[in-house]
Amino acid sequence: MFIKCSCQKIWKTREEFLSDPMVHLKGYQVHFQKLTAGFFLFNHEMEKCGTTLSLEVEKFLDLYKGPIFQDSQKQVTECAGHCLYQKNLEACPNKCECIFVQSIMKTIELYPKKS
Repeated sequence: MFIKCSCQKIWKTREEFLSDPMVHLKGYQVHFQKLTAGFFLFNHEMEKCGTTLSLEVEKFLDLYKGPIFQDSQKQVTECAGHCLYQKNLEACPNKCECIFVQSIMKTIELYPKKS
């Protein structure tokens, strides 16, 4: 089992969860000390549910294929603060540790939904 909602809906796999048209990514809850300890937030927009599901970033790490930088660039002047906003998917030009989270979020957003 991948995750169970409070409405008792069960998704057996991550693929089943991401392709569900009633599941929508709402953002990322940042953990600046360890970004992989953050959470992706999803809403289950089924009638009579509306639960927000919080899933560990670690469950989605394999969706990122690039380098994971060790340093944060949030203190430099060139930082636009993309990672400070829960659902900001704008590309960040800096070699920052936050880039992998944005990339995973974009992959999730573009994941094909079942019709």
